[in-house]
Order: sequence, then C-alpha cells, then structure tokens
Amino acid sequence: MKAVVSRDKAEMKEAIRGVVVSLFLHMNAESRSVAEASGKTLLICAKFLGWRKLKRVIKKGKNWMIGETLLKQDRSRVEDYVCFSLHYLWDSQAGVRMEAIRFIGTAVRHLGRNRSKQTLEVVWDAINSLEYDPDPSVRSLAAQTLHILQSVREPKRSRWSFPGLCFC
Repeated sequence: MKAVVSRDKAEMKEAIRGVVVSLFLHMNAESRSVAEASGKTLLICAKFLGWRKLKRVIKKGKNWMIGETLLKQDRSRVEDYVCFSLHYLWDSQAGVRMEAIRFIGTAVRHLGRNRSKQTLEVVWDAINSLEYDPDPSVRSLAAQTLHILQSVREPKRSRWSFPGLCFC
C-alpha cells in the first residue's frame, strides 16, 4: 500500500512541477481573478512540493522574485522551464508575454555552462520574433533581453593577443 501511495505521490509531484511555470506566468494575466487564482494555486503547489523559499516569496507578495526563486528551487529543470515558457511569448496578453521574456532571460543565465548552443539559438529566434509585437513594452523588453543574451551567445574575446604581448 505504501509503495502505491509513494508512486502516486511521485507522479503527482511530477505533474505539479510541469505546471508551476504556467501558473507563475499567468500571475500577470490582465484578468485580476485569473492572476489571483494563479498565485493561490502556485502557493498550494509550493506547499505540496515542500518548496519553503518559494512559498515564503509568494506569501510576501514579492512577485518579481518568484521566477528567480523557482529557478533556484528546481535547478535540474531550468532548461525544461525555458522550453516550456517559450510558448508564452505568443500569449494574447502583453503582461504574460513580458513575464515570459523576463523569465526566459533569467533562466538562460541560470543555465550557466550547461546550456546548449541549440537552446540558445531557439531562445534567440523566439525572442527576436517579438521585434514586431503590437505592444511597445514587449518590443522594448525583447530588444533589451536580446542585448543581454548577446553576451551569453557570443563569449567575449580578450583584447589581448599573444603577438601583442611579445616585446620583440
């Protein structure tokens, strides 16, 4: 009996981990009731998963810290979170699109050395496609994020070269 309950709980946790990003992004929905319901549901998910830090941030109403906390809480899923949140770049609501851009930018930073070139290219292309977004705030944030991602995409080259260091 314990084995079945344990297996079901593990499956439930896996399913919940799959929706936390969606709930977080929908906290920026234009409809106040949807935003509040998403926040309350995210809090319940954090409690079920045992994510105390995320639970604390949500309870304090520090919405700007939720994405960062979520990424730190579940580091092994950051690339999955990036891929899942790409869909929200084309949401009908500008607030959700903007939060998706912020979240993806932060997530790419969290990938560190584990990021694949393919993931970076997909993210770059997706955010670059927002160049013609109808909302000027979305366009601006997308351009800023691309500028920041440029340094991740192309590592900085040293100003120094071996021939320049020779004193011949």
